[in-house]
Amino acid sequence: MARLVIGCQLGKPSTAARAVSALESWGAVRLIQSLWLLSTRLDGPYVCPALQDIVEEQDSVVFELDEGSVVRQKE
Repeated sequence: MARLVIGCQLGKPSTAARAVSALESWGAVRLIQSLWLLSTRLDGPYVCPALQDIVEEQDSVVFELDEGSVVRQKE
């Protein structure tokens, strides 16, 4: 089981709504406005690109595994 911490800084409300919908559908829990915790059978190599496809070019998304290594970062 993968445990991911996902930080998102999203500009457009429509982008944020799509990202929130995806995160919630995967079972993620919002810790604070821009920080999510996801414990899932889906792995990082699936979740990261799936969320990256939703966000805009100017948005920032950081994924971190419970081991502390950054999976993928877009800034």
